[in-house]
Amino acid sequence: METQERYQAKGGEYVEPDGWRFGNKLERTDEGPVGEFPGCRFRLTPPVHEEVSLAVNVHVTGRDHWHGPSECWRCRCRIEYVGEDEPSTFGGGWLYHN
Repeated sequence: METQERYQAKGGEYVEPDGWRFGNKLERTDEGPVGEFPGCRFRLTPPVHEEVSLAVNVHVTGRDHWHGPSECWRCRCRIEYVGEDEPSTFGGGWLYHN
């Protein structure tokens, strides 16, 4: 039986964490870990606190669904908030992509 690979998050895609009124685009550098957080692939800036940039990893956990109002695909994802000298924390959300 063939297994379909899950979609992988990319820089520039929109993520809306659960509990946030709005999400934002993922920022990524293709050179590997971002800034001072080893193991971090992305930065996510909360729209209401633009001075804060969170170190995150995004892992797709669900199937794609067409989201008509946004005219794009979306899927459920697990968001890892990478800890600075402390354990990471995790939450859920939506990843919007083409």
